Amino acid sequence: MTAQHIDTEKLASMAQTARSKAVAPYSHYQVGAALLTTSGNIYTAGNIESSSYGLTMCAERVALFSALANGVREFAGIAIATDNGASPCGACRQLLWEYLGDVPIILTDTESNITTFPLSDLLPEPFDGTKLSPESPME
Repeated sequence: MTAQHIDTEKLASMAQTARSKAVAPYSHYQVGAALLTTSGNIYTAGNIESSSYGLTMCAERVALFSALANGVREFAGIAIATDNGASPCGACRQLLWEYLGDVPIILTDTESNITTFPLSDLLPEPFDGTKLSPESPME
């Protein structure tokens, strides 16, 4: 599935629905994500906060980890819904790069504005497995 085959409005709408299910009792900043696989399946999630802030998990990572836990390894793009169309945090950018590659990142806000970027625009000099030594056990 290529970028031109992604229904960005549908994916953004699904991210908005996921956002409404976020558990954000501390920041009150709800985020939703809709992760599209190359087979056309969509994994959705909202951010989940903890009173021990370091345990909080972003929507993007909840969706990604759910897909990975279900054996999915090929992705076509992800939509992220926030109040103001914010882009993913650095940790999410790193994990999205490692597992999705240079896919479209679709950002949407409460006014249904949609902006799309290739992930390489948001993470121009990524660190990934290609930077590790050939002897690395991670390869």
